Amino acid sequence: MRLLIYCLVFSVLFICNCKSDDESVPEFTFKGQYIDVINNKVPVGLAVTLQATSSPDLFTKFKKEILGTAITDSMGRFSITYKKTNLPILTLMSQYFTHENLPINKNIDTVFYISNYGTLIFVLTADIPLKNQDTLYLGIPPFKLNQTENIVKLSGPFSPQEVIKFRLIVENGGIQHFWAIGRSQWDSVTYFPHKYLGNKLQISMRGDPYVDTIKIKYR
Repeated sequence: MRLLIYCLVFSVLFICNCKSDDESVPEFTFKGQYIDVINNKVPVGLAVTLQATSSPDLFTKFKKEILGTAITDSMGRFSITYKKTNLPILTLMSQYFTHENLPINKNIDTVFYISNYGTLIFVLTADIPLKNQDTLYLGIPPFKLNQTENIVKLSGPFSPQEVIKFRLIVENGGIQHFWAIGRSQWDSVTYFPHKYLGNKLQISMRGDPYVDTIKIKYR
């Protein structure tokens, strides 16, 4: 009888401790709203999922955790509350859209604009800036969907830090391109890209209000 009482007491204490630990885990709320500026409306009844994943490297086993799901209301809004996660990468997914590398383990309230335009910013820094006779070649996404030319030539002089913005059509997926100083280097980069890894641009255009920034360090 005494043994039975000890077992019951131990079980109750164990359950209480587990509940206490679970309740002590911080919770965060991710609020968002979708606005379709292309068609001037909001997506109603859109299913969204908040997912946390591990870093995509070769040394760590990939982990994935669904933090919560929601349906957008008549204003395109949704809200997902989740417990703190140890996984570092937060992604918001829906049937048509994916937003990666979002702030994790924080309370968020933001707007996701569905747009086919975005802003691409190049931040150029140099120990020796471009001179009058120098020309910087930049490979960027086409300005128009039916335009194949995607090389921008910018003539010097430049300051030690220059910021250049382009208003572009958003394209699906990541885009790999290059930069070069002068026509001779540009031709070499075009024919032998594997020799100019430091000149590589990895562009991932997204719709407004996102701004994608490319930093170039030259000379």
